[in-house]
Amino acid sequence: MNNKLKFAPKEEWKFKKINENLNVGEEKFLGFSFKELLKLYKMFDTNKNNELDLNEMLLMGHKIGIPSEKMSKIFHEIDFDNNGVVSLEEWFF
Repeated sequence: MNNKLKFAPKEEWKFKKINENLNVGEEKFLGFSFKELLKLYKMFDTNKNNELDLNEMLLMGHKIGIPSEKMSKIFHEIDFDNNGVVSLEEWFF
């Protein structure tokens, strides 16, 4: 994947076009499509528990060119319930 993430303010970190069936419009999130983000999530969920822990997120950051410090900050900002993992729901919302 040749996309590099460019960080937008946190309030812009959501898709803007999602209908009731969770079909996402053409909007992109951090330069990635919905399908690409889902693929990243599944690819780096190395223990296949349907959650991303900090180590999995740091590995993802390394592979797609995001410094560890930024990836750690993103992890803590999207771990809304502060349970130490990012669920699929937190990943997209």
